[in-house]
Amino acid sequence: MTLHELIAGLYSFIKSINYTEILEKVWIRSSKPYPISLSLRKLQGLLKDDLPMDRDCFNLIVRKIMLDDIQTSQKTKQLIAKHYLDMKFWMTTDFGRHPDFRKKLDVEQLANSVRSWPGIKYNVSTCKSIHIPVQCIDEFILFTLDQDTRTVYILDPTPINPMYRYNPLAKYVKKIIWISEHLPKAMSKACPGSRWNEDILLWH
Repeated sequence: MTLHELIAGLYSFIKSINYTEILEKVWIRSSKPYPISLSLRKLQGLLKDDLPMDRDCFNLIVRKIMLDDIQTSQKTKQLIAKHYLDMKFWMTTDFGRHPDFRKKLDVEQLANSVRSWPGIKYNVSTCKSIHIPVQCIDEFILFTLDQDTRTVYILDPTPINPMYRYNPLAKYVKKIIWISEHLPKAMSKACPGSRWNEDILLWH
């Protein structure tokens, strides 16, 4: 049996389970840098194209990508060049909530969301790029800040809304301003004196 056939079989098996007690059981656990537990129900939702991705599933995927990069860097003895944030940063900022109902910003929690990942010692301030995922309703958008080119790159898989047809960047302006306001607050505590304290609104 090939790897593809094994994956297809596991995919079908997970989707076929419909017992409530089993669906609530935890199938995946990850403890660092903070605990994430995925129940079978969340895994089923991840396999359904018509459902938005669960935030814990998304964060675990980001964690896997970052740890893969760490392992590659360890094998090649290269410095960590990319720093990945998960949704912790964006959710801590409380974007989109009315100011009257917005919780007081926890700067320490915000700083923890941008610190280096466990498993290898590296300095976030030396990374050439930071990847910041953003969730807006059911959409996930990736903002990449490139320090070398001083450029903000945007990866948005959703089709352009007709209302932004003549100015596509208008959709992202508030989010970029929000990142530019909160990232320096986090970095000033996590990496004092870091070049990531710069105002990205002055970038391209």
